[in-house]
Amino acid sequence: MKTVYFSLFVIFSLLLGGCAAKKVTTAQKSRQAPLDLSKIHYPTTIGSYEFESKKDFKNKSLGTLIRYIDTKKTKAYLDCYLYPQTQDSNLSSQYNELKSTLFFMAKSGEFKKFKTLKEDKINLDATHQAFRGIYDIENKNLPFYSVAYLATLKDHYFKVRISNPHKASFLSSDFGEAAVRELYKKINFDKSK
Repeated sequence: MKTVYFSLFVIFSLLLGGCAAKKVTTAQKSRQAPLDLSKIHYPTTIGSYEFESKKDFKNKSLGTLIRYIDTKKTKAYLDCYLYPQTQDSNLSSQYNELKSTLFFMAKSGEFKKFKTLKEDKINLDATHQAFRGIYDIENKNLPFYSVAYLATLKDHYFKVRISNPHKASFLSSDFGEAAVRELYKKINFDKSK
């Protein structure tokens, strides 16, 4: 069972990470001057989620992945991707790219079942919003429920995916909204460290 969840993680990680991959020109690199994501400060716990791992991608345009797992309740995963914004993209285009990738994967047979349950925006704080998509996905006869959040944070994209194999606990929850808000507030880009 753990292998199946890991396989789902890899597929969704590639999906979300792939949406981040854009060719960055020399002019864009000098304009954006990305922060050193290897020095990012992040919490070790977020609600019932505990830090599991961090990966800095060799391709800097893919940024960093910070993974948390809910060890106490549902075994749900919370994956946070931070990657630099590019001049030729915006939050809306990034979200549309994410949705297009999901639909392509469903049509190409990667998912046996794919259904969008809800799409909306949520407030992360007084001045920032995030796009949110809630999905019901079945891969190799294993259903999982997933929510994706996308926002901007310090000239970077902040993308969070929470996947939960338990329908009842997922559908009766806040879809990770509180955890995403807490993570958004606690991530710190400190250039001096």
